[in-house]
Parts: sequence; structure tokens; C-alpha cells
Amino acid sequence: MNIEEFLAPISPEKPCGDNLEYDADFQAMGQASRVKRNSSSATRSFPPSPLTGIR
Repeated sequence: MNIEEFLAPISPEKPCGDNLEYDADFQAMGQASRVKRNSSSATRSFPPSPLTGIR
């Protein structure tokens, strides 16, 4: 695998590639990852992370 290929700019005009913020697949992924207010996981408590202590 040639890592340099992945590290190179995609194009001179858009070195980071296209903005996918408004892409339909990106929007669907964001919506699917949101917790619904009335779901049981919205009130579930998680133990602190052993690395950061953040819940």
C-alpha cells in the first residue's frame, strides 16, 4: 500500500475533497446516530471511560 497516495491532495482546487455536509448519505448517517428523546438509551447511564473518566 502506498501511503503517499492517500496523503496527497485530492485536487489543487479542492485539496480536502468535496464538502459532504449536505450529502444525502452523510445526513442519513448523522440522523441515524442521534439518540431519540423517548428511547430507553436516552436515559441510560454509562460508566466512565477507563482512559478519560468521561461518561
